[in-house]
Amino acid sequence: MFGGHYAVIPILRHVVIARYGWISEKEFLDLWAISESTSGPTALNAATYTGYKVHGFPGTVVATLGVMTAPFF
Repeated sequence: MFGGHYAVIPILRHVVIARYGWISEKEFLDLWAISESTSGPTALNAATYTGYKVHGFPGTVVATLGVMTAPFF
């Protein structure tokens, strides 16, 4: 996919807001701003934040591991 992690924003937005309704539009904008402003990969930060918002600490662990291990499958 061309465009780097910015190309994923519309896809991620559609999945977490429109398809599953995990977070609101405002929460998505906040999570992306926080993910961009903290150190580390944006996708990992966004997944960690979303996992926490949806299921607390267990969601954080699952979302983070999902992003980190996806390239191996």
